Amino acid sequence: MWTANELAQVRARLESELNEIERSRTALADGEPRDPDEAEEPERPVQTEDLAARQAGEEVALGVLSVEDQLRAEILDALARLDRNGYGVCERCGKGVTKERLRAHPSARFCLSCAREGESAG
Repeated sequence: MWTANELAQVRARLESELNEIERSRTALADGEPRDPDEAEEPERPVQTEDLAARQAGEEVALGVLSVEDQLRAEILDALARLDRNGYGVCERCGKGVTKERLRAHPSARFCLSCAREGESAG
């Protein structure tokens, strides 16, 4: 059973992770470097290599956004489970998800047994 203090800590962690994802998404959408120490190169004529590098960078950014979309959805779902007192209950079998698993992966929806079953089936 989770204490109110433990649930508050879980909520704070999930909200912190959500905020970090939102900051990252905003930076990617604005074309800003993820690393604040990363400096912009001065303007110069565009070369074929430059275009290829930009395109590759855009593809990576799209991949990152896709992963972050998935993480964001998982976090929002975990926060909703907290709100409806369903946090820590496996969505497949209805048994409890261990605190150890949730501390390692706070947005986990399934107990370890059901997660393994899902991985081997999918």
